[in-house]
Amino acid sequence: MIASAVACSRGLAYNLPYFFRTEFMPIMSAVAQANERIDLRTSPEIKELIVRAASTAGMSVSAFLLGTAQERAKQILAESEMVTLTSRDWTAFAKALDNADKLRPKLSAAMKRHHDWQRKQS
Repeated sequence: MIASAVACSRGLAYNLPYFFRTEFMPIMSAVAQANERIDLRTSPEIKELIVRAASTAGMSVSAFLLGTAQERAKQILAESEMVTLTSRDWTAFAKALDNADKLRPKLSAAMKRHHDWQRKQS
């Protein structure tokens, strides 16, 4: 199979991030360097909420904000790199790929990178 299937309320979702990635889209490094700053302003009420949540989680405010923002960013990017197809659409898509008249080395390489990426995520 070309992609992994995930059941969702509208059918099956196929995670195909490398099919849509271009050479101009940077891939985030797994090693984070802590030399960048993010400054933000908030109301006293929101600050107190964040401080309480961080304290409850046993984390500093910075670690809490960075961790939750990073997880949300990953979620948003994963959703934007996922294609959701009905069973009928997936069958038509897979059939079109299976009936390709010539080898597509870039597609094969992308599929291999995706498979390797999935293994690293597990």
